Amino acid sequence: MSKYFKKTAIAFIAVLLFALNASAREDLGDWPKALYGQALLAEGSPLPNPAEYVAAITKLLTASVK
Repeated sequence: MSKYFKKTAIAFIAVLLFALNASAREDLGDWPKALYGQALLAEGSPLPNPAEYVAAITKLLTASVK
């Protein structure tokens, strides 16, 4: 098993655990997009929609400094 596959699997599991812990009405926002995009980049795969990934990261970073 390659180290990139392990990183992708860990990120995917993190997204699932985050979703399971969220309440049914809570919006996960841009976290799934950001984590999935990060997992793809970690394994060396291209992003299917780079602009969407950048927008998700930008929203999360902007919200963190408010």
